[in-house]
Amino acid sequence: DVCSSDLLAVLLVAALSLGLYRFVEKRKLQDQQMREAVLALEGSVQQMKEASAKGDFSQVKIDAGSGPAKTPAEVMQRVMLRAVEQRQAYERELAPLALDKVLVPGSLATAEGMRDAKDRLIKARSVVLRYQGTSAEVITKAGEDIDQSLLESGQKAQLKQGFLKGQEKGLARASEKWAQEMAMVNELYSTLMFLEARRSAWQPDGGQFAFTSQAELATFNQHLQEIKRIGQQSENLERQGFDSAEQQFKQLRQ
Repeated sequence: DVCSSDLLAVLLVAALSLGLYRFVEKRKLQDQQMREAVLALEGSVQQMKEASAKGDFSQVKIDAGSGPAKTPAEVMQRVMLRAVEQRQAYERELAPLALDKVLVPGSLATAEGMRDAKDRLIKARSVVLRYQGTSAEVITKAGEDIDQSLLESGQKAQLKQGFLKGQEKGLARASEKWAQEMAMVNELYSTLMFLEARRSAWQPDGGQFAFTSQAELATFNQHLQEIKRIGQQSENLERQGFDSAEQQFKQLRQ
């Protein structure tokens, strides 16, 4: 789906699972609180994975409790909840733009339809840029969650240290994902510009673009292949994030 890549999988799985892994790797889950934290985080990540497969995060629910966090599990859930809420807000803003319906031949055959499609992509750019600028807060505010928790000072220090180590990888992957989100929007816009400039070379035909020239058709297909490539690249990065998290959970359970 256009612009439905799972930013949470990249931003959070890397930071949270790496942070938790480094925090408890020496304890090997002998501590009951650590076992609870791992189970809670693993359950939330599973929800994210299922939501990613559906392309819809609207039904994801994270139980983070209320008041200052009392356990490592609650700290993790607070961070996860903030990220889920951000993701849901992002989806709500993109949904009315219907980016998966931008390349509709019948609509683009009219000047009004072409103008509307371009306007939607311009709005999508601004949404991506805005969330790109605030996504890092999901991780950086995790330090505040830890500081404000009721954990012992030693636990706070260890958890924060581990989380900060995982943060670097999470932010790097998030930056890559946002670049892919913007690349998708830009390629869709480039495709519209091509169709507008070559308007006399195609007609809508049964929900398809019928080109009068093989050269024009070849160029159009190149745009479609690039859209597909960006989408596949985004899915691969997302899959790597989940695979990495699942591997770390497996090591923690050993």
